[in-house]
Amino acid sequence: MRYFIKFLLVAFIICLSTGLQAQTKAEMLDELLNKYNEYGIFNGSVLIADKTGIILKKGYGYADFDNRIKNTTETQFRMGSITKQFVATIIMKLVEAGKINLDDPLTKYIPEYRHDTGDRITIHQLLNHTSGIHSYTNVPGWWQDSTKFRFTKDHMIKYAHSGDLEFEPGTQYNYNNTGYYLLGVIAEKVSGIPYEQLLKEWIFEPAGMTSTGIEREENPPSNLAQGYVPQGMNFVKDEYFYMPNALGAGDVYSTVEDMYKWDRLLYGDEFVSKDAKKKMWHPYLEDYGYGWVIMNENADEPGKDSSTILWHTGGINGFNTMFARLVDEDKTIILLNNTGPTSLNGITNNILRVLDGEEPAKIKKPFVPELERLFTEKGYDGAVEYVEQNISTLKDDFSINEGIINLTGYQTMLEEKNVQKALAFFKINIDIFPQSANTYDSYAEALMNNGENEKAIENYKKSLELNPSNDNAVEMLKKLGVETGKTDDITLSNEILSRYIGKYQLAPTFFIEITVEGTQIFEQATGQQKFEIFPTSETDFYLKVVAARIVFDVDESGKVTGMTLYQGGNEVPGEKVE
Repeated sequence: MRYFIKFLLVAFIICLSTGLQAQTKAEMLDELLNKYNEYGIFNGSVLIADKTGIILKKGYGYADFDNRIKNTTETQFRMGSITKQFVATIIMKLVEAGKINLDDPLTKYIPEYRHDTGDRITIHQLLNHTSGIHSYTNVPGWWQDSTKFRFTKDHMIKYAHSGDLEFEPGTQYNYNNTGYYLLGVIAEKVSGIPYEQLLKEWIFEPAGMTSTGIEREENPPSNLAQGYVPQGMNFVKDEYFYMPNALGAGDVYSTVEDMYKWDRLLYGDEFVSKDAKKKMWHPYLEDYGYGWVIMNENADEPGKDSSTILWHTGGINGFNTMFARLVDEDKTIILLNNTGPTSLNGITNNILRVLDGEEPAKIKKPFVPELERLFTEKGYDGAVEYVEQNISTLKDDFSINEGIINLTGYQTMLEEKNVQKALAFFKINIDIFPQSANTYDSYAEALMNNGENEKAIENYKKSLELNPSNDNAVEMLKKLGVETGKTDDITLSNEILSRYIGKYQLAPTFFIEITVEGTQIFEQATGQQKFEIFPTSETDFYLKVVAARIVFDVDESGKVTGMTLYQGGNEVPGEKVE
C-alpha cells in the first residue's frame, strides 16, 4: 500500500468495506470524486491514467459558482508551484546549450545582485531550494501586498537580496519561491527571450499544450476558473493576486488535458534529455530535485520492487493542485482544485488505493461547517465546551484539519471582524491539537486583538515552549513587554542520548532511525536526509528545519519503548522495533 509521505508527515485513514469490486476502476474513481465534491472537499478537474490510457477525465463542481459555470476537462486553473518544473526544464535546456553552468554563482547572471551573498549561491542551489535566500512569500505582509501591487523585476531582485542568508548555501533545505523567481529572470536574461514567450516557444508549443500559458492581465486565459476559499459553510472568491509577482515560482495556468500531454512527453528523451532528467529527478536534500519531489517507494524494503514517484503540489490564492507520476508503473494523477486549500495528498492516496485494487478509505465530512452549526446551536462558549467533551467522537466522524481551522479563524477575525468567534475557532484548535505550537500562536494573536494581553503572553510562551524556533512568538512577546530570546537548547550527555538509538516504526513502510554522534542526536526518516534534533528536556526534542517535535516514550524502568511525532496537527505514535 503506497502513501504520499513528505518529510515526517503521515496521514492515517480508515478503510471502508463497501464491496465495490464489481465496479470498474473508472466507476469507483468517479464515485470517490463525487463524494469528495459532495462534502465540499474537492471542486475542480481530474485526470487519472495508467499504462492502458486515460481511466477518468472529468470536471466536478463549478468553475464559477455565481454564474453556475461547471468545471470541465478544458477548464484552466492556476497551477501554483507546479510552475517550477517548467522553469527548471528551461534552465536545463540552457545548460545543455552551454549558456548556463549549474555551478556558476547567481551573480554571474544577475550582476546587480548583492555580491557578498550572491557570489556564494549557485544555480544548482537555487533549483533545489538550498540557497539560503529568504523566501519572499514568508515575509509578513508580502501576500497582502501582492493583492494590491504589481512589482517590477528590478524591485523583486532588490527585495530578494535585501536580507542576509538564512544559512550557508548548500547546507540546508528551505522551500524558496524567491529562488525560482530569480531563475525565471536568469532564463530570460540568458536566452534573450521574454519569459512568457520563452516558456511558450520552448515548452508549451512543442508539447502541444494549447490551453497552457503564463497569466498576465494584458493576455488573460480564456477559460480560467474563479478561485475560492471556504468561509463557514460556503465558498467565497479569494483575493485577487497579481500573477507577475509569482514569475517563475507560480504563474502558469493549465488544464488536466494539457498536463497529461506534458506527462506523456516526459517519458521520451527527445524533448528533455536523459541526462537532464537524471539531474532534475535526483533527490537532493529533503528529496527535492529540480522542480520535483522524488520518492522511492519500497527502496528500503528487501524483496520488494522499488517504485519512483515524481510529484509536486501547487497553491495560490483560491487554487491548489497536484501532479503525480508513478513513472515505473506509468500511472498519472492530475488534480486541479479551485476551492483551495484542501488535502489533495489525501485524495491522491485514495485514488492510488483504487488503482492498486484496494478499497478506498472512508471520506469524512469537513469539520468547519459542523463548527458553524455548533456556534449557531450552542453559542461560542457552548460550542467550545462541547468540542472539549467530544473530541474522540468528532475525530471519528469528521475530517479535522488544523490548518483549515486556523485559516477560518483568521478569516473570521480579519475579514468578518468577529474576534469572539475567531477566539472560539482558535481555542477549539488548541483543544484538538494541544501539541501544535501554531495553535497557541494564533490564539495569542486573537487575544491581543481582544485586549487580553496577559492571556496572550501565556499562549505565546506556550507556543515558544513547543517550538523554540518560533521567531514570531519572540517578536510578539517583545511587543507585549516581555523580553525573551529563543529558548536555549539544553545539552544532554551521550549516555542519555544513546538510550534513544534505534529504529521506530510509524507506519507499515515508514520508519525513523535515531543515531547519536557525541552529544548530538539525529533522526532520519525513510527516504529522507538525516537532520539533527534538539532537546528541550530529556525526552522532548524539536527540529529546526521544519516545525515538528519528537517525544520519546520511556517506561518506569527507564526503557525507551517508542516515540510520538507531532507535526502539522498530526500526532503519530511509533514503536521502537530495533
